[in-house]
Amino acid sequence: MKYCFSILLAVFGFLFSPSISAQIDEHGPVVKNKKEQKDRPSFKERLVYGGNVGAFFGTATFVNINPMVGYKITEPWAAGIGINYLYYNTPAFRGSLFGKSVWTRHYFLEQFYAHAEFESIRYGQTGYRELDKRNVNVALIGLGYQSNYFGIAVLYDLIQDPYSPYSTPLFRIGGMMGIGN
Repeated sequence: MKYCFSILLAVFGFLFSPSISAQIDEHGPVVKNKKEQKDRPSFKERLVYGGNVGAFFGTATFVNINPMVGYKITEPWAAGIGINYLYYNTPAFRGSLFGKSVWTRHYFLEQFYAHAEFESIRYGQTGYRELDKRNVNVALIGLGYQSNYFGIAVLYDLIQDPYSPYSTPLFRIGGMMGIGN
């Protein structure tokens, strides 16, 4: 499990690390004037937010809320945190889960993006064995498409814990404001 997560971090660090360069002419380093420095977006302008919401009602009931907030590191690259709450009630099981996650997203070709996320989930359910509580880790990686503020992503769980609440592939529908729009 730790091996997969280490590989995931190394791959994304290599693929999406910003390049470092300097400009030097014959008179020394090029220094930007104050007007060019002021054109840089403020911290508040670099914030991105969004998430996913879903529900299903019937014989089985599912309600999911997944808000996310992040920071634009560069124009096409953002990283942030999220929380996830899922309530479910079926004829056999009833319970809820709470997860917290860290994520990164890199946009390419304007509206497409690569997404990686590590989520730690704590859930408890009642069913055949009265009460069952677990901690589950999930490492998701995949691709998505965003148009305006709404998008869809297809994600794959690298860990595949048998107690994970997600099936692979995982389809997410949601949105993100502040990047890729």
